[in-house]
Amino acid sequence: KSRRWFDLYDQGHQRPCSDRVENLTFPLYRPSFLFYLVCTPCTPMFPTKYIEYLYNFLVVFRLYLAGLAFSALCIYHRKRAGHILVGALLYVFSGYAIFCSVRHPFFMNPMIQFPLLLIGIDMIIKRKSPMIFIASVLYSALCGFYFLYMMTILLGIYTIVRFFECCQADRLKEFVHMAGRIVGSYLWGLGLSAVIFVPAILGFYFSCRFEETITRNYLSWGWSYYRNNILRIIAPGGSWNALGMAAIVLPAVVLLLFSHKEKCRNLKIWLAVAVLIYAFPLGGYVMNGFGYPSQRWTFSAALLVSYIVVDMLPILLNLNRRQSLICFGTLLVYALCVFIGPEDRSANYVVGVAMLAVMLVILLLFNNTTSAFDRRQGHGTGALACALLVIGNVSINAVYRYASDQGNYVNEFAEYGVETNRLETAFEREAEPFLNRQDGRFESLSFTYNANMVWHVPTMYIYQNLCNGNSTELWKATENAQQRDTLYRITGADQRTIMNTLLSTKYAIEKEGQSRYRPYGYKLLQTTANGNYIYLNEYALPWGYTYDSYTSYDALEELNGLEVEEAMLQTITLDETIESSSVASIESSIKEIPYTIHEVSNVEWTDGILQVKKADASITLEFQLPAGTEGYLRLQGLDINNSNQGSVNVTAKCEDISKRTTATSTDYNWYYGRENYLFNLGYIGEERTACTIIFQRKGTFRLDDIQLYALPMENYPAQIEALREEPLENIEFSANRITGTVDLSKNKILCISIPYSKGWSAKVDGQPVEILRGNIMFMAIPLEAGYHEIEFYYFTPGLKLGIACSLTSGIIVAIMLIRNRKRRKAEGANKQND
Repeated sequence: KSRRWFDLYDQGHQRPCSDRVENLTFPLYRPSFLFYLVCTPCTPMFPTKYIEYLYNFLVVFRLYLAGLAFSALCIYHRKRAGHILVGALLYVFSGYAIFCSVRHPFFMNPMIQFPLLLIGIDMIIKRKSPMIFIASVLYSALCGFYFLYMMTILLGIYTIVRFFECCQADRLKEFVHMAGRIVGSYLWGLGLSAVIFVPAILGFYFSCRFEETITRNYLSWGWSYYRNNILRIIAPGGSWNALGMAAIVLPAVVLLLFSHKEKCRNLKIWLAVAVLIYAFPLGGYVMNGFGYPSQRWTFSAALLVSYIVVDMLPILLNLNRRQSLICFGTLLVYALCVFIGPEDRSANYVVGVAMLAVMLVILLLFNNTTSAFDRRQGHGTGALACALLVIGNVSINAVYRYASDQGNYVNEFAEYGVETNRLETAFEREAEPFLNRQDGRFESLSFTYNANMVWHVPTMYIYQNLCNGNSTELWKATENAQQRDTLYRITGADQRTIMNTLLSTKYAIEKEGQSRYRPYGYKLLQTTANGNYIYLNEYALPWGYTYDSYTSYDALEELNGLEVEEAMLQTITLDETIESSSVASIESSIKEIPYTIHEVSNVEWTDGILQVKKADASITLEFQLPAGTEGYLRLQGLDINNSNQGSVNVTAKCEDISKRTTATSTDYNWYYGRENYLFNLGYIGEERTACTIIFQRKGTFRLDDIQLYALPMENYPAQIEALREEPLENIEFSANRITGTVDLSKNKILCISIPYSKGWSAKVDGQPVEILRGNIMFMAIPLEAGYHEIEFYYFTPGLKLGIACSLTSGIIVAIMLIRNRKRRKAEGANKQND
């Protein structure tokens, strides 16, 4: 089974958000340096039809590298080979790895990186060469900052604990010296990676993810969360919330806690720290970069318990009576926890009990039959037996996660060839005959997330973790229902006439039977060979159009989403005062339509409290929406925070038009505080009389108001003609560059319908000018009357600084290597003379 192969295309690099968003919205797409470096040599070897096999090979290869990294850590600490094999199997096939390796292969990278970082930092603590640590930091930073951030926190904890074990005298002086070496080496590693790392950090800073977070409960996950995930420490169904490891882990951890040996003290401390971070949402919140609580750091917990097994295996293979009683007492307690509650007697937990029992019986039998000679040789036979049991155990865990009659995880993924074929035949390819014109964006109900990147089709479909924050602000301000459950997932402009035109959308491509969704002013251009319909926006605006006046962002604060959209049609909104242009007043032609609640089904709405008693409950409204208008339904103040629901889908149906959005609560990881939702009910030449609102899940919600609006289109053609009267002409796109000319009869403000970001710079008649942020998302330049040549250039923010840092760090590290080499030669010569 295969996931989307284009994840391979996107996961090999960390590009800044601004670069991504610009490339999503107009055809200036260039893959990153790393993609060329890694994938271009492979292109002849892996044509498109085989790319899924390459993708899946890389998934397995990451698992193999994780096992090698764990083995290297154990070898560094002088563990026995047979015991290392057991630990490596536990680590590589932990619940985290089984779950993440195919879902998000990128999440496997820290399983490779963290053991290497531990080796490197331990060598610095012991006053050895820092080169392994520098190289590990470099490798981790090139892969991305997300997991590096987590690992940096964990390395800090490790360093403090390990320092007090290794240093017994003059600790303050030694600690300062050690901290200086670690920080210096860490900065050198970051410096070497700066050409990629700095732009990625700045990309995150300018993205929609760099937002003020919502206050949540950071003190407790809830009893059911603790109960289920603690039981799943050795039960199938692991993820980053539950370890889901082989049963041998539990007795090893319990024996560690009961051990009085001094060498076990540090392992106990690290285990206590891991439990503390895991126990409180605050820990997950901090480890997840203060975004929202998440347990994605548990790759390190899998590493810790796997190492504990390696360390405790000599004891497990030679149990005395007391230790045997502790192990079987652990089995009894675990079994009672499973069988005492009927909700926990599922097959998964029973498997955990059974595997723990089998493991303990085998260990006990081995202890009674192993010869003294075999014990002296390091329990080779016992380690092999444990390895075979672990293989069986993790195989069962995987079956319970993946099998169609169990966890059915496999059903979340596509068959081989499906995704490749989907992209080869993507609906976006209907736009190919028009792409060489570069004259506008495309809109459709049938586009697929991110396929526009593959085929270089300019749309407003976005599903990227790091996308331009100004883009998402526009959708929030206009209350776009197609900004789904996150800031960074946008399924277009909801076929809204004004918004599509302001976005320079020129074409709509729809399947047969979906013509009712096309906005006002779109006429049929042609029917494709596949039977699809391409419509031309007769009022399309070019990439650059001009305004006579402007207004401030303060003027938008009291407007609803539809009014904001209408305001941007009349005047451009800026955050600066322009002396050469006049300040406009906004006139609204929007009409609020009265309605009556005609019918309710399994729902009550009283005094702002919405009680949905059953799934798919509905409210039907009756009204008279005039012919020749674009209709809108607005849900104001929809709050589901006290409903015990993370998200609720809401659908609005008006005759043969259906639109859906998702309302979220603070329990939802990507909640961003939204409460107002505006649905476009479409433009139809005849009167409409009814609309049904459907709530997917039952619960008690807050809903302040339901509003209906009609947007007359009488003034729309004249308003569009005013905007495109003196447009940017002779537009040419090239790599990271846009040029054009404009001839103005008076002072105006040029608006470019490309997302504003710090990477852009502009010249007017060869002279640098400041780019302003216009209409929340776009780029704007005030211009005086006359003829002007306009140039826009894009350069990735932070790239120059990154290159300088990488070169400087490379020189410093090279000097350090040469100096160390000369010192070793001198030391060798002195020894020979002695």
